[in-house]
Formats: sequence, C-alpha cells, structure tokens
Amino acid sequence: MKFKIIATVLLLASAGFVTPAEAQNRENISPIQPSAQTQPSSDRVLQACSRDAAENLPSPFIDVSPNDWAFKDVLSIYYCGAYRGSIPPDKARELQQQSSNQNRQV
Repeated sequence: MKFKIIATVLLLASAGFVTPAEAQNRENISPIQPSAQTQPSSDRVLQACSRDAAENLPSPFIDVSPNDWAFKDVLSIYYCGAYRGSIPPDKARELQQQSSNQNRQV
C-alpha cells in the first residue's frame, strides 16, 4: 500500500518537472496602444460616466483588452473614479471642478 502511494507521488512530481505549467498565451492578444490623439474630451468622459458607459471610451491600457472580463470596470475606475451609478453630466462637471479647485489649493 505504501509503495503505491510513494510511486504515485513520485510519478506526479516528475510529471510536473517534465511539463511545467505555462503562462497565458500572449500571442493572441493585440494590445491597444494609448496615444494623445485618442484621449477623449472631458465632456465625452462626463457623458459616458453619467450613462455608466465608460467601456465606450478609448482604453489607455495596453494590457487590458476589450475581451477581458474586467474591461468595463477598469475603464470605469480610470475615467469615472470609484463612484457607481448614474449622475447628471452637469452635476458631475460641478463636482469635478470642485475637486480640481481643492487640488490647486493644496
């Protein structure tokens, strides 16, 4: 009985050394290169954030593709911050200006 257990452990351990696990295949991923030309205007960002549609904005990340499960959430945090839900664009613009004024005073 002990021999079978030891033989199984040795077989599995040696198989792990012969065929190690591979990382994600990066060949199929075509990264989106960020550029200054693709930066949306602040009005476009406010409109997208107010509709909870940040995934329609250009992605500034080369390692997050539109097929990734967290694509929408990553872009929402990047463009809109941690706020969740819809807010009228005028109110968002007002809050954004207040925030930038506070940052200038510091």
